[in-house]
Amino acid sequence: MKQNGRTIPWRTALNLLLLTLFSAPALQPLFNRQFTCGFDNNFHLWRAVQLGELLRNGVLYSRWAPQMAHGYGYPLYLFQSPLSAYLAAIFNILGLEWVTAVHLTYGIGILGSGWAMWLLARDLWGEKGALLAAVAYIYAPYHLYVAYYRASLSETVAWVFVPLVLWGLLRWQMRGERKGLVTAGVAFAALVLTHDVTAYIFLPFIIGWMGALAWLKQSWRALRRGGTAVILGLGLSAFFWLPAITERSAIQFARANSAWPFLYSNNFLSLNQLLSLPRNADPLLLNDWPQRGLGLVLAGLAILGLLIAWRSLPRTRKLTAFLGLALTGYIFLTIALSQPLWNALP
Repeated sequence: MKQNGRTIPWRTALNLLLLTLFSAPALQPLFNRQFTCGFDNNFHLWRAVQLGELLRNGVLYSRWAPQMAHGYGYPLYLFQSPLSAYLAAIFNILGLEWVTAVHLTYGIGILGSGWAMWLLARDLWGEKGALLAAVAYIYAPYHLYVAYYRASLSETVAWVFVPLVLWGLLRWQMRGERKGLVTAGVAFAALVLTHDVTAYIFLPFIIGWMGALAWLKQSWRALRRGGTAVILGLGLSAFFWLPAITERSAIQFARANSAWPFLYSNNFLSLNQLLSLPRNADPLLLNDWPQRGLGLVLAGLAILGLLIAWRSLPRTRKLTAFLGLALTGYIFLTIALSQPLWNALP
């Protein structure tokens, strides 16, 4: 809500408070002094412990993990994005025990992603649409699957930065606001430094978003602005991704990709999985296998939202059309029909 051109602070605070309350069930497994039975919890704990030891010894950034690999050391942070592990390590240095420090980092990832989506969706669809979009983002089945069952601390935190990149580009390309340029550039760099794979997956979407905004504004200058923001983010994070790419030939990377869980052909979703109905899931059960698709409820909300936006916001139909096409394209890439495309890509 705006008054004399300014957003009323109490209205914003109230919406963020409501969003925080709505997120409480999603955060409930973190209100515990033991880890959930997620696959990768130990890996992320070890990475954070190693960074904590480096920080305590005055080493602010290191590509080398000296205490790993039975004390021989390992170039982990040459290839593993470190930002989420830094966050957990700092919480531990400030006095929190490790489980609490890691859980707090997960919580920031889950709740922060909702706040970031609210910020983006408010500019697109107003206060009510923003609240609905943010809650849907938090409760997306794949989002909670990543946090509690795969237990990927880095990917959970990465979901904070995707909406911030899009919001920054929206403000910079459409309005010329420099805070948008800074937000988009810094958020994209933070995305790479938190979970580089997520950054690579979303890069085509981000480029498409830039193009859709420029098309909506009918301006080549808007397109150049978007390119400047992305280049800024790439430049800020180049100290991490550039050595990782150039030195990739020095490791046996193919062995990791050939393992059963990481082979893409073993991870396509059936329509039953992709559009499944909600069900109960217990993060304390070791062998539970929760939903990891889009979910029928979320898919229905997405289609309904696109239809409402198309009818109610005729000025932004180009952006709505892009979002619909992007949704369709990313869904296609998750099902077995897309395997010939994956096979054709290196």
